[in-house]
Amino acid sequence: VDALKGEREEMGKQVGSLQAENTKFGRKVAALQKIVQSLGASLGEVEEVEQGLEQILVEQQKNLAEQEELTARQESLVEQQQKVNEFYAADSDHDGRVSRDEAEKLGAHFVEVFDSMDKDGDGSVTMAELLESSSLHSATP
Repeated sequence: VDALKGEREEMGKQVGSLQAENTKFGRKVAALQKIVQSLGASLGEVEEVEQGLEQILVEQQKNLAEQEELTARQESLVEQQQKVNEFYAADSDHDGRVSRDEAEKLGAHFVEVFDSMDKDGDGSVTMAELLESSSLHSATP
């Protein structure tokens, strides 16, 4: 009987020790669950940030495309302004037309493209014909 009591006491101690360990494990599990919940929230926040960054990237790409388009339009306007300036410089008699004689004063290359700019074939180039001409940008002096 004493041996059984001793064994029972020993088993009681082991049960107590196991219960203490279970309590520790329970605390660790609870702490790990909090960490997992926290990480879950953090991962959710990370996903939100990633989505936000992707939206910003898309917007930046759109803005870059718009900027490139505006730059191209600006360059076209500058080119047209240069054509207008050259037209007025070539129109020595100020009649609103550049004749073949006036074109010859601008140089041989301008004379070479003169006929392609003279859309109506009247022997002179008007401002409208000049601006319509796609070959002028390579013919300007």
